[in-house]
Amino acid sequence: MGKHFCFFSALYVPHMGGVERYTYNLARELIGMGHQVTVVTANTEQTPGYSCSEEGIKVYALPCFPLLNGRLPIPKKNSVYRDLFQKLALEKYDAVIINTRFYFHSLIGAKFARKHGIPSIVIEHGSAHLKMGAKPLDLLCGWYEHGITALLKRYCTDFYGVSDAACRWLSHFGISAKGILYNAVPEAEIEALLAARGISFREKYNIPQEAPVFSFIGRLVAEKGAKSAVDGFLRAGRKTEQNPYLIVAGDGALFETLAEKQTEHILFLGAVPYAQAIALHRESDFYLLPSDSEGFCTSVLEAIVCDSVVVATDVPGVSPIISDGESGILLKENSAEAVEEGVLRALQIQDRSAFCALAKASYHDCGCTFPETAERILRIFEDK
Repeated sequence: MGKHFCFFSALYVPHMGGVERYTYNLARELIGMGHQVTVVTANTEQTPGYSCSEEGIKVYALPCFPLLNGRLPIPKKNSVYRDLFQKLALEKYDAVIINTRFYFHSLIGAKFARKHGIPSIVIEHGSAHLKMGAKPLDLLCGWYEHGITALLKRYCTDFYGVSDAACRWLSHFGISAKGILYNAVPEAEIEALLAARGISFREKYNIPQEAPVFSFIGRLVAEKGAKSAVDGFLRAGRKTEQNPYLIVAGDGALFETLAEKQTEHILFLGAVPYAQAIALHRESDFYLLPSDSEGFCTSVLEAIVCDSVVVATDVPGVSPIISDGESGILLKENSAEAVEEGVLRALQIQDRSAFCALAKASYHDCGCTFPETAERILRIFEDK
């Protein structure tokens, strides 16, 4: 008989992000294996309070205050919240899985599991402190993370990471990780989207077929390298005659500032649906990500599956898949200077297909798949 898993994930689809896709794809995988899944999330997207997806994923979207443009939802414990939570508590669960350590929503999930005697785990998705782009705010974020993590440890003792780096990062909070529950990408879904041949960005924006296209897909914040990507690309563009383009997809605190730098060769799309993000990977020759830190970078794996050469800092999801100068380009740091150098090196690659083939082979060898992660989760809760 199948188990009933309850995920507490502060952010969830249709909100776009790596943790959101991780939760969705794991839920879908577990359902395909004969189990039930309920997802409890914060309602940052004005979705129905309760819904059930076509795959059978039950979703409770609790009212919240979407602070920091939805990045940090704070529970709004009104009558709607209480009614949804009462209905949630009427169901029977075999396991609670809490995604991401630093949300109040995660603390609520851990308390819920403890109150109802349900075994629970926390999955860490980061490898560094939250950053807001200003030192005083970054310091406050660090204090906040330590405080809420200390509270979370009172209710849940079993922590896992999506990568080696995420597990090492847990030790910063005095936590010894129990193991790795790898992030991954749904290759079959991506292949189906690629075969559908949807929107063409080259046609829409009149980009010549021979022009090299770089893409940046993610939140437009400093720690993801959004500013470095744009500034470094501008510098590199002045030093080459290859006529490269940069297409930026995503939203965030830096959107308005960076969008002022739009030119014929730098295009800003704003946030795009998942299918369009995959289409952009498909049409990009290079994927640019000068990020400071990642738990396990989903967009890098998507780029690899879509045969886009990765140009990125050596964050989890890049290492150990990308070998510098052989299957991608590794940037020294999150800076305009490093991006400039990386873009110019990328433009010198003679055989992109060889780079892409080696990157894809390395990815397939690493064992980072959702079926494997789902099996690991089942083994964890067999003993609980």
